[in-house]
Amino acid sequence: LSNKKAKQRQEANRVARQRLLAKKKKLQKQKEKQSAVRVVSTAPSSPAITPSVQKPIEKGEVTKAVRNPVSKNDDVIDVAHPLGAPSSQSVSGKTSSGKMTVQNALVQRKVRLHQKHLDESAILIQKRQRGNVCRRRTFADQTKLFDKRISDVKTLEMILRKNGKGSASLKKSELDNDFAYIPPPATVSIMAMQIAFLFGLKDAESEDHFWVQFEHLLRYMILPGLFTEDTNMNPILPWLSHGNGTRLLFHLILMSLKYFLRTLKFSEIEECHVKSSGTVKRFLQVILVKGSASNGEEVLTKCREICGLGCVPDTAKIPSSLKIDFVEFCSDILNQVGGKIVPAHAREKGKQCITEKSRNISSLLFGVLCDAASLSDDKTYVRMWQHLLCIPLLTWKVPDSSLQWFVAPRDGEHSSAFSKGVALFLKLNQRNLDEGRLDLCLPYVKLTKVPIPSTVAFLSNLVQLCMICPYVNPSLPSNYFEVEDALLFFRLIAFVLDAVPIGTFSDRSAVVWVEESSSSHVPIIIPPVIIDRCKGICHMCYRN
Repeated sequence: LSNKKAKQRQEANRVARQRLLAKKKKLQKQKEKQSAVRVVSTAPSSPAITPSVQKPIEKGEVTKAVRNPVSKNDDVIDVAHPLGAPSSQSVSGKTSSGKMTVQNALVQRKVRLHQKHLDESAILIQKRQRGNVCRRRTFADQTKLFDKRISDVKTLEMILRKNGKGSASLKKSELDNDFAYIPPPATVSIMAMQIAFLFGLKDAESEDHFWVQFEHLLRYMILPGLFTEDTNMNPILPWLSHGNGTRLLFHLILMSLKYFLRTLKFSEIEECHVKSSGTVKRFLQVILVKGSASNGEEVLTKCREICGLGCVPDTAKIPSSLKIDFVEFCSDILNQVGGKIVPAHAREKGKQCITEKSRNISSLLFGVLCDAASLSDDKTYVRMWQHLLCIPLLTWKVPDSSLQWFVAPRDGEHSSAFSKGVALFLKLNQRNLDEGRLDLCLPYVKLTKVPIPSTVAFLSNLVQLCMICPYVNPSLPSNYFEVEDALLFFRLIAFVLDAVPIGTFSDRSAVVWVEESSSSHVPIIIPPVIIDRCKGICHMCYRN
């Protein structure tokens, strides 16, 4: 039995080994078939390589035989390849796939950048829109609040005036001018800061109602306190001791000047504009010329320094950002009287091209400027004088009453403001005049903005003012003629005649070439009405 079982085990082991060998052979054949199919699929179109076109094998290079089964007969072609070198098909495949990857990356990057730009634009649009909405809402709320406060003050003043209970601290002359209530300085400061805040918003300057509010602030809140003799009720005194108060004064003066600028640009000026301009002029005259009833010198010093009209000690210096060139600003405003530098149809209509109400408003600013400059040093006075005389059609834009103040005799003085300006101008600019550089003595004017050279406008105003000045014109029926003043005037005329462009006195319009760039010039035609005014030098009064 034991031998029989041992034989059975041996037979079973033999059968198992045969099966395992058969299985291994079968697996090996499958692998060979798979490798043959792979080689045929990757290079079926490759041309047969013949020994004549084979790449020469360099010395020392190892070669190997490659079996390329391209048929069922399993034919073998031996080809010499450098060991480890990639085939041309694999290199081209890798190159093309790398290019596609780079292109896809660039496209995706552009998409991301575009999306980022869209997101930033959307955020910016939303931010500006929210800002505009918030600004309009704030402007409306603050305007409503200011109107309510002013309405309460006006109601209280009306009640006091009705009962005959005006403030006892006001001067008698001011009681006659309807100042019946003096608001507390703290209330004035709050409402002034409110107006300054509204002025800082972009929507304020274009709103007519804002300028009505500004006039009410001056009329009902600030001016009553400036005319009281009680120091504790002066609203400006607390502002002089700190920087925020200086900034508030700066904004009030700037708003006053812009009020004139905006009003004079109107083609049709109503009576209410003239009355409101009188209130603004009164405020400027108090803080720049007369001073307040209490501590007037302190108010004058601070306000004149802000406007650049006087010299103050170094301890009271003000930052340049809180200063206004009052002289230049006023001359720019007077240039706009009538809506344009030279109004339309000026030569045909003459002085009537500017309305009477426009001249009345300009006279207010003209008077404040002359009064403020007369209290300054000689340099500031001459600067005011030459800025005024460089305004085209000055004698038309300012009424005769104001011009008479400028050229007529003044109390306690032996010359007019015009004659004084001529003497000081020659004294301070003698060197430039001797060298024939009159343009350096006059304010610079951009001919693209004001199409009249400053020398021509200066000459035309000199000629026209001489006709009405009794100190330099002997033909006028007066006893104020001064030979010395006349000599200085005609000496100045001689310098100006040498400097004006050629053709100023011709029958045709004079042309001035303005340098636009380093290689081009633009012609500027002087208006005929200005040339006609310059020709006034041939008037009979100059031949006497």
